[in-house]
Amino acid sequence: MCESKYTCDNYSFIKRKGLWLTPNKINVERFCWLYFQGSVYLGSTTEQTWQESRQYCQKRGADLTIISSVQEQTFVATSFTERRWIGLTASQSREWIWVDGSQLNTRFWDSGEPNNKHNDEFCVETNYNGDTWNDEGCYEKRLCICQKRMTF
Repeated sequence: MCESKYTCDNYSFIKRKGLWLTPNKINVERFCWLYFQGSVYLGSTTEQTWQESRQYCQKRGADLTIISSVQEQTFVATSFTERRWIGLTASQSREWIWVDGSQLNTRFWDSGEPNNKHNDEFCVETNYNGDTWNDEGCYEKRLCICQKRMTF
């Protein structure tokens, strides 16, 4: 039974019981996209600011991820560990907006968040376990999650 399926260029790679079945031994997680419900996702391997992370995603034809359902949040939490930037930012009036301009409807804030602790927390990261969010200064360096919606 497959645990995960990654797509890289024109090849598919399957992870079975923790082992990658690939035509050659490359680091699939580092260079490839993970498919879920009509989108593909890529986790960065270098920590960058929120803006640098967004540029990283855009150079790959994607953007920082937009989480719009419980299922998508669960997918992100189980697929990507460590603190990672997502595509949510706050305006000066603390109105939360996704990178595509849509309003925040589904929320997964950690307890006591968003708190704007240092009066400069306008970007959002996933927490270490990935299942909740934290507002953070956009200048902090984090890994990120890119998302590209697939059109068929």
